[in-house]
Amino acid sequence: MRYLVATNANDPGPLPIQDPQARSVFLREVVLPSLETLVRLESEGKILAGGVRVGERAITFVVEADSNRELDEMLHDLPLWGVSRMEVTPLQPIAERLEYERRLAERVG
Repeated sequence: MRYLVATNANDPGPLPIQDPQARSVFLREVVLPSLETLVRLESEGKILAGGVRVGERAITFVVEADSNRELDEMLHDLPLWGVSRMEVTPLQPIAERLEYERRLAERVG
C-alpha cells in the first residue's frame, strides 16, 4: 500500500532554539537522525519519492508499506514524531483505479 505523508513542525511557541546550545542539541537529537532515517528508508525502497518543502519546516514523501501498522511504526520511530504533525493519505494505485473506471464505463454504457 502507498501513502502520502506530509509532516509539519508543531508551533513551538517562543523558540528556545534561539539559544545556540539548544539548537545544536535539537539538530543532533531530532533533525539529523530523522533525515538519516528517511534517507535509509529511501535507500531500502520504502520511501518512493519526496523531499523537504523549500522554505518550510516540513517534509512530504510517498511511502510503500504492507499495512497501516507498518507505516504507523515507521513514523513513530522518527525522532521528529514528537515535534511534528503528520497527515497520512492512503493512495490507490493509478492502474487499479483505471481498471475500476473501465469496468464502470462498460456497465453504464
